[in-house]
Amino acid sequence: MLPSIASRRIMTSQGTTERDTGRGPLDDAASIRTLPLYSVGPQPGGRSPSPTPTYYSVRPPAYDIAQTAEQENSRPQGPIVNAVTKTARLKEVEDRLKLNPDDGFAFMALGHIYSASSFDYDKAIEAYRTAIDVGNNLDLFNVARIWKYLGQIYEQKGDIDEALGAYCTAMIIEPNDLVARRCAGDMYKMKKDYESAVDAYEFVLVKKPTDEIALSSLARTYKEMGSYTKAIDTYETITRSHLDDFEAWKTLVELYTRQKGFSHMWLNERTLDKTDLWQQIRLAEMFYKGKNYSKAIEIYETAKQSNLPPEALWIHKRLGEVYEAKGEVELAVREYVRVLTAGRYDGRLADHLAELDKESFWKDNDCSIEIYERILAVRPEYHSIRKCLAEAYETKGNDEKAIKAYECLLKVNPTDLWAYGQLGAMYEKIGEINKAIKMYEALFEKRPKNMVSLRLHLERLYKTRSSS
Repeated sequence: MLPSIASRRIMTSQGTTERDTGRGPLDDAASIRTLPLYSVGPQPGGRSPSPTPTYYSVRPPAYDIAQTAEQENSRPQGPIVNAVTKTARLKEVEDRLKLNPDDGFAFMALGHIYSASSFDYDKAIEAYRTAIDVGNNLDLFNVARIWKYLGQIYEQKGDIDEALGAYCTAMIIEPNDLVARRCAGDMYKMKKDYESAVDAYEFVLVKKPTDEIALSSLARTYKEMGSYTKAIDTYETITRSHLDDFEAWKTLVELYTRQKGFSHMWLNERTLDKTDLWQQIRLAEMFYKGKNYSKAIEIYETAKQSNLPPEALWIHKRLGEVYEAKGEVELAVREYVRVLTAGRYDGRLADHLAELDKESFWKDNDCSIEIYERILAVRPEYHSIRKCLAEAYETKGNDEKAIKAYECLLKVNPTDLWAYGQLGAMYEKIGEINKAIKMYEALFEKRPKNMVSLRLHLERLYKTRSSS
């Protein structure tokens, strides 16, 4: 049976200090997940929760194995490295368990290895539960961590009730574990128990008002449960501190239009504080949503006049999108280039600019070459931009620079079949038959299927070379 809201509230009176419990072995760089809350039933191993658990002054012998396994499995690794790591760590753990069959840290390390290296969740659960049951060298802090890891595994398996129970158990042992509390909030939200989810997120924010994950989760929960006014207030808080949060801005504008309609924009315009960048962005986003592009452009252009903080660089990208929606593509390109030459990588925007080039919007070939060179001087890894530069040189008739650009493409990405074909054609154009044959042969070797025309062309080049 899961704990009621009333029974969970008793934990807010605990006087323990917050402890950074870190992330579990299942987390990776792409996953930003909220973690849990409270617990159910008596504690495993006969332990009773204590607001001031004791900790070892000297680390247990197997502690380093568990820590190393967790750290290595938390980092992105290839399958070969993972296989080697798993084998080595398993041997260490097995050796440790031969010396002490009740070594809790060794079983915890075993759980890390199974969960993160091979994703064998059933074995990981068995190892973690064994660590809790027989691990006489584990203190309460590490028992709570194990329950969190169990919660993550159950969540991965889709067993929401078991995951919530594990997270709650972790919170009974460590009431101020904010990571566990957030996770439990997520589980309650998935079960549509929005009141309990809000309870969890608000508890976290009372303890740590700057917790971005809890704030975002709370905003989404308010929206799902239909509390649009509270959702708007929460999203406003998020966007004020994070001007570059695209998703938050998008949702905020949707909520504004749902609650107040587009007529609310005119009231905002009359009361706009032009020294408040957040107010300007909010109003411009609303005009953009309402397809009033001229008004949106006017406000964004005004915002650009101020010294924009680094996190507000995306305003140029948004302004480019508005110009493009209005049909003023050259002005859109100006803003996109501003973003691409600022130093921050944006591969999607670079690809989009390349697509615009394919639509032949350039009026001046020299201008396009200048723009591409400016971008590549800052971020030479933009492959799609370098392709456009090579084609621009070829169109202009500058064969020498076009060849250099194609050669550079192959240095950066030797698997680009298109570049082999283009470079072969350029060599053939300037009479470098041997080099052209080399490029075509490389292309044919990498993709022999469906290359009948290329094979015939190679045979003609072979005859040309022999006759000369």
